[in-house]
Amino acid sequence: MTELGILDRLRRRRRVSSPIVEAYLEEAAPAPKKSGPWSDPFLIGMNLAGIAISPFLAVHKLRRFAGYRNIDEINPERWFIKPVNPQATAAVRALPGPHVMIVGASFGELLLMERVTEELEAKLGPIGISWVLRDRETIRQAAKFHPNRSLAYWPFDSLYPVVRLLRSMRPDLMVMTERYRAANLVVGASRSGVSTVLINGRWRRRPPFVEGIQRGFARKLLSSFRTLLFQSQTHLDSAKPLLNPEQVVKITGDLKYDLRQKDLSPEAAASLAAWLGDGPPILAAGSTDVPAEEEMVLSAFMAVREETPCRLLLAPRRPNRRDEVLKMLERYGLKASLRSSPTEGADVFILDTMGELAWAYRYSVATYVGGSFSGMGHNVIEPVGYGLPVTYGMRRGHFESMQKLCERHGVGFRVADAGELSEIWKRAVLDREFADGVRAKGAALVEAQRGAMRTTVDALEAEIVALRKRGGRAA
Repeated sequence: MTELGILDRLRRRRRVSSPIVEAYLEEAAPAPKKSGPWSDPFLIGMNLAGIAISPFLAVHKLRRFAGYRNIDEINPERWFIKPVNPQATAAVRALPGPHVMIVGASFGELLLMERVTEELEAKLGPIGISWVLRDRETIRQAAKFHPNRSLAYWPFDSLYPVVRLLRSMRPDLMVMTERYRAANLVVGASRSGVSTVLINGRWRRRPPFVEGIQRGFARKLLSSFRTLLFQSQTHLDSAKPLLNPEQVVKITGDLKYDLRQKDLSPEAAASLAAWLGDGPPILAAGSTDVPAEEEMVLSAFMAVREETPCRLLLAPRRPNRRDEVLKMLERYGLKASLRSSPTEGADVFILDTMGELAWAYRYSVATYVGGSFSGMGHNVIEPVGYGLPVTYGMRRGHFESMQKLCERHGVGFRVADAGELSEIWKRAVLDREFADGVRAKGAALVEAQRGAMRTTVDALEAEIVALRKRGGRAA
């Protein structure tokens, strides 16, 4: 056995551990072999199975599209992958050092990607960083506010679009933000010699029967990551039986606590403030997913209005649902004003734009965050940062730890129906002592949870430095 092999084996057995040994192993380690995704039996088998059940998958996609009016379920640009802005991608390739490709789903992940990119560029100087996003509207927002950023669509989880992405972007390092169950992308990138990292990761335990069926798939998926950065010890403990000893695994905390409120331009901020105007207190419902959820919100709002004057800020998760929401408001006899087409004297303000919700929360006195009745929930910490009580439905989804933390601090409230929601909203409007207490506790909670960004960026910097030592860009 070689000297390198002996040291590596001793390190795995925890008999040798020092910065010198770690640095030696990192520098001496050969670059990963690049065999490509087409040579992986696991991926070939999974894709053949996908072809066999493709009629059922097509029906499933069409049903989801019909239910949510979500073009991202059938968007052909996620199949025929190419750079969204080829000139920016070419400029990224011309920069020295490894090409970093950060992958995220929608607007929430885009906020994380923006901050991580800022921190990396501040520490390392000019470096080639591309963003890969799933949602069409999020891509448009990224292109609007970052016209020189290299962008591409997150491919459907099939070998053909994944290979197109890897060939067109040619990354050396792929960073997955939170979501990672795209096996073709993760395993395919790893097989192509791309270093893969998961940041802000989470892993939930499944029922034993389901976990037994998925164990081989999950082990293959997680073992394809070189580095995994988890939000908490709970997530790490759930994933630990599936990990390999040689993988780098750390607990960083949740990056969402480190996000700064996204600044609007002075013109946009002034326009938003003028649109909402002066008047009775505003109750906010953000990221609502389905009509049943909006019906509950409107019922709660009407109950509060019976006791005290108030207004409602309603932000559907997908702005293209505004016509559906307008018809619902007509049935309640409520006058609406669209952010895209303002009118005066409104009872309900519909925020049918992207990127303004987090800023708009500051004008409210209490909030409801949607997606927790039929979906997997959304980020509940944004309104807490303004010192506001936050409510949400009964499904924990991806935000269980964040919700429970808010509940322990007395700033988060789980509601089962319109009656429970209206009671919390009434307290926020009428009980000054309650509102002041939530404000103080919310600020303390957010401050105590910060620090994940620094740990995450340090880990990514180490990956980039290691790639530079090994020769940089992948072939």
